[in-house]
Amino acid sequence: EKIMPVTFTNILFSNILEPLATLVNNEFNIPVYYDEHRGNSSFIFTPQSDDLVTQLSYGTQREYNIEINYQLKLGGTYNKNSIKQVSNIMERLKRLINNNTISNNGSEFFDANISGIEYQQDEDDASILRGVATFNCQNIEVL
Repeated sequence: EKIMPVTFTNILFSNILEPLATLVNNEFNIPVYYDEHRGNSSFIFTPQSDDLVTQLSYGTQREYNIEINYQLKLGGTYNKNSIKQVSNIMERLKRLINNNTISNNGSEFFDANISGIEYQQDEDDASILRGVATFNCQNIEVL
């Protein structure tokens, strides 16, 4: 008896990362990458986790966590204005996600939120500032 390959949807990529990247691209004039920062300012999306929330009779409900890392390379020195620039982006990101907690009527993701933001100055390059947000959302995959 031949075992048939499993059919599946890449939920993380197709239903979480791509819609999230589209949302961020439509709001900010800042590129989104998945590997490394480029230019003076960019976002990097890094998947962190995919956890089972509950097993349903018709599928599974899972929670996904994505790190959204915004980096700004300053033209000058680190000062109050630098903090304002980075925090402006992060505050706007929080509002964007808060206004878009559901993607594609919930078929891509729902209950989206930013659970935390960390601000960092690069250890090796004082002209680099980062805002690192944790994006969480849920998805129900009908099996």
